[in-house]
Amino acid sequence: MSRKIGRRDVLLYASALGALGLGASAAVACRRDGVDPPDRGKILADLSTVVIVPAYGEASTDAKALEAATVALRDAPSAESLGAARAAWRKARASWKVTDAFLFGPADDLALTGGVIDTAADIAKVEVLAGATTPLDAQQIARLGANQRGFGGLEVLLFDPAADDAQQIVRFQAEGGRRGVLASLVAEDLRGKVDAVLGAWASPPSSYGDELARAGRGSALYSSERQGVDAVVNALINAAEVLIAVRLAKPLGLDKSPSVAAPELVESPRSDASVDDLLAVLDGIEMVYLGRRGDAAGLPLADAVAERSPRADTRLRSDLTAARDAVRAIPAPLRTAVVESREPVIQAHAAVREVKRCLATEVAGALGTSVGFNVTDGD
Repeated sequence: MSRKIGRRDVLLYASALGALGLGASAAVACRRDGVDPPDRGKILADLSTVVIVPAYGEASTDAKALEAATVALRDAPSAESLGAARAAWRKARASWKVTDAFLFGPADDLALTGGVIDTAADIAKVEVLAGATTPLDAQQIARLGANQRGFGGLEVLLFDPAADDAQQIVRFQAEGGRRGVLASLVAEDLRGKVDAVLGAWASPPSSYGDELARAGRGSALYSSERQGVDAVVNALINAAEVLIAVRLAKPLGLDKSPSVAAPELVESPRSDASVDDLLAVLDGIEMVYLGRRGDAAGLPLADAVAERSPRADTRLRSDLTAARDAVRAIPAPLRTAVVESREPVIQAHAAVREVKRCLATEVAGALGTSVGFNVTDGD
């Protein structure tokens, strides 16, 4: 049976088979110095209950708050309500980007998400819709293309670097408040998508989170613990690869020869949240690896890595810190940095590449993970 095409595949549309040969040979967990190896079943169970499901829960909560903020903006456009809607968008966006670190299962199923949550917006189409006179309702929004909905569509409606706040408020007040109606409906649609992903991960009696937690112990999806671990590790590698090949290399123009900056390809271009997007994904990778989210902690994947290769564990922790520092050093916004301050962005690209390389070689090797063929070299 053929595999479904998912959101991760869409993000990695330009990937080649650069990682062929990076797949690690199987490593059998064994005793070391008479100590039992970390329980991988518990690692997967804790990852689901401590990190993944609560992260989707936060994304759902923040998506609801975003919907409420757009309703308030629709009903009473003002500097305060516009600012609150923008702040809610940024918070919901950051919560969702954390989940890129575990982009497998429900969130990768285009049949569930419709591909609308992260799709880049077609600014012209969104603006045409905002200025049209056709009736707006939830059913019409559901029929729109992915490039007019989700975070991208809302970003177009809420942010415009070429207009000041006063001009933006006038837009929300004009045409019977149509722009606000559209924003609230798109936010409602987005919230529904996020809720669907959360429900698939968390809803009994047979949630995806439970399937992962029971890998090798009655799971219908994962017949062995190794399959569950493979899914987790490959998701981490893919998350890093998207940052390298799509979020940084493309706007830098590193995928062309000679390199020509393409600032229009940065993620979240109108809100200038691109650097925050990068940091949120790195935070998600670290949460998964350390099995920790806020004050809550479970048995971490890091323990299974350190048990077989302390060097790999130490290196990944160091690489994650270096990557985060390098991204923070980018002079925001990213859309201007890729043109005017390229060196810090190139350094961030190199630092994230080291995270990916460590995951795909040393961490995968320590865990005996088979690295998927759609993971590229990212150079």
